[in-house]
Amino acid sequence: MGCTISEWQATATGQADERVITVIGEGECTSSGHVLRLEPTNEGIVDDPDTVALRLVVENPEVGAEVITPVHVETEIHGDPATCVRIDTPSGSEGVSDPAVCVRRLAGVAL
Repeated sequence: MGCTISEWQATATGQADERVITVIGEGECTSSGHVLRLEPTNEGIVDDPDTVALRLVVENPEVGAEVITPVHVETEIHGDPATCVRIDTPSGSEGVSDPAVCVRRLAGVAL
């Protein structure tokens, strides 16, 4: 059992302290009851002010029907000037570039 996020989107609105970056993931899980959330995480050894680093957390259900279930995960980051969002998933890192200008889709991030 597991989940796949097939589409990531990142958009930004506003400027300076009023800036809001919205990150959304859409996909499906092989059973019901999964809980997904995005949490801030460490950017690594070098702090890159152009990048927001998030970690996808997947909580597996103790019980759940074995049925393909759509899932949605979303977060907002306020007041950050970043132009890139990095999402650390259980299977590796994925980047969503330049949320202020465009939306990029990432295909099939398996968890």
